[in-house]
Amino acid sequence: MKEILQNEQMIRQKLTEALQKENEAFWLKRLEERNMGRLHVAVMTEPYFSLVLAGKKTMESRFSQRKIAPWGKVAAGDTVILKKSGGGYAGIFEAGSVQFLQPKNRTDVLAIRAAWNDRLCIEDGFWQAKADSRYVTLIGIINLCSFEKFFLPCSNRQAWISYR
Repeated sequence: MKEILQNEQMIRQKLTEALQKENEAFWLKRLEERNMGRLHVAVMTEPYFSLVLAGKKTMESRFSQRKIAPWGKVAAGDTVILKKSGGGYAGIFEAGSVQFLQPKNRTDVLAIRAAWNDRLCIEDGFWQAKADSRYVTLIGIINLCSFEKFFLPCSNRQAWISYR
């Protein structure tokens, strides 16, 4: 527990420094007032990491077989910090609308694709790999801000980390 709190404090400190360099008033005010909802770190691979930062991917998704974070952990108004898998932290967004879906079969997953892929920007190979998912979290991306990347040591190998 102590390590988790220290990690969160380090992230908040580095995030504040990065946002100060960008003179990002909206996010600095939220940090200062602690008006951020719950704090999350989303670890992302390419091309999705770059698509989010470019503003082309306007909805984040997580597909899984089990109820793992962010399922049931993220809510509208929460803060999500973006970390590139094997790289640094380089973006932040506010969770807009949040939906938790439970597809019962591949047809349901295809329906999610048809309804949301214009915002998700997911490649065919990913859809094939996740066709049997039973839990899907969809998170609208609003108030996106990118910043000069920073690095912190990370021993946690999870793709999504939720703090408090």
